[in-house]
Amino acid sequence: MRKSWTDEERERLIDLYNSGTSHKEMAIKLDRTTSAIGNEISILIKKGGTSKRKKNTGKSWKKYATLSKKSYKSVLPREKWPVIENFLAAFCRYAGEAEKTGRVLDVYVFMSEYRKIYGKKEVQELLRV
Repeated sequence: MRKSWTDEERERLIDLYNSGTSHKEMAIKLDRTTSAIGNEISILIKKGGTSKRKKNTGKSWKKYATLSKKSYKSVLPREKWPVIENFLAAFCRYAGEAEKTGRVLDVYVFMSEYRKIYGKKEVQELLRV
């Protein structure tokens, strides 16, 4: 059974949406389904009650490179260094291309392409520590 949205719920939804909260989190906080959240957001956008979120420019990946102070060389055995170096070089090329074209870095697509090019064995080797 569908329940109507109150003005208070809509205001809370807009606040959560504008703060970057995921649809799943909003659904939990507002006791709604994720599809109800998506539908109401679409209605609010069409009516001008809120605006679309800005898309990620793909530049945020850079902050992850500086999060850890440890080098892969200090945590991985020496025989894995060439594998990780190859992976990192390919990842950086992909991230750079995504940034140049204004697209969002899609790690899932990158991993799929990486598997096709380098094979599952190298990917499994990379993930096994």
